[in-house]
Amino acid sequence: MTRPLPTVTPNTWEFLRDAMIAPTGFREYDARWKYPDEINLPGMTALGLGLGTQIHKRGLKPEIAVGKGPEMALLDLKRTDPEAAFRMLEDMAVKSGAIAVPHRHR
Repeated sequence: MTRPLPTVTPNTWEFLRDAMIAPTGFREYDARWKYPDEINLPGMTALGLGLGTQIHKRGLKPEIAVGKGPEMALLDLKRTDPEAAFRMLEDMAVKSGAIAVPHRHR
């Protein structure tokens, strides 16, 4: 797999084929992106493969929690495949589970 790109033009073959992960999604304590503006489906696949690989390389217990907030109910995400990262982690033998993330009112 090639290195993910920071941006890919939407509605193109490249958007469907090439992994896109915006580097601004990585934080000190977590990682989050807006789908599909900052991460696309191939990007989720690349993220799952990379995370699973690093967990196993470091000899860590292969378990992670993935938070799902209210923003994950977007129509675009429902029409595609929001479980891609979970399946990739399972393929890498990493136990994953979803946790609810409460909405923060401003």
